[in-house]
Amino acid sequence: MSAEAARTYDAYAEFYDSCVQGRRGDLDVYASLVPRGGRVIEIGCGTGRVMEALLDCGAERLLGVDVSQGMLVRAADRLVQARASGLATLLHADAGRDPFPEPGSWDLAIVSWFTVNYLVELAELRALLVNLRAALRPGGRVVLEAFHPKPLGLPGSRWESTTEFDHQDGRVRRVDVRRLHGDIEERTQTYHHGARPLVAVRARRRHYPPAVLARSLTATGFTDVMVRYDLDPGGFVRFTPRAAAPPVKFMLLAEAS
Repeated sequence: MSAEAARTYDAYAEFYDSCVQGRRGDLDVYASLVPRGGRVIEIGCGTGRVMEALLDCGAERLLGVDVSQGMLVRAADRLVQARASGLATLLHADAGRDPFPEPGSWDLAIVSWFTVNYLVELAELRALLVNLRAALRPGGRVVLEAFHPKPLGLPGSRWESTTEFDHQDGRVRRVDVRRLHGDIEERTQTYHHGARPLVAVRARRRHYPPAVLARSLTATGFTDVMVRYDLDPGGFVRFTPRAAAPPVKFMLLAEAS
């Protein structure tokens, strides 16, 4: 994961906050899971969007982990502005390889904003979950957010879309091209920002069905898997593979045994 994901998000870092501005449904869910006085790790913390939202949730400590140095530079600026020194720490690391500080003491691990989809090999996913299980205390919880488009379409399917958004001193037009090869998506986003040079962001992502992620959780020491589809206001419900229709977005919540 590390080198490829780092290149993707180093290139994407400039536009990330502008792209996700106004989205906060996931933030409310994460905030509801933070225990009072708890210790929270966020994997794929990016520019600190989630960490900033959790500053007033009663957590004792926040640790943000990301493989992209470009994203972490922006996260550091954001947390300084939020006066989060002493509460929030940032760590440049590959969360599937590098052990977390103070193992066995964390209460909640958040794998946010489709980070798991950039783990294109199942072994990478399992390595991350093993590392998280070692970091969490018994009874601690992990929450994963992922996407699994419905329908997946045929191998070689291609989608293209164009969106515009405000960014710094002007408008940006983004052309998004996706190609599907089995459950692997190859994606190229091209950002057009006035007279500035084009920025192309290339990535590979894997579309994980909920059942695959649920099995990976139980195989790596987690129990009581719950699911929440598309930020359903009904909250998390018990995960049942046979009843689970593949949604577009979903979260899984599980407990460290």
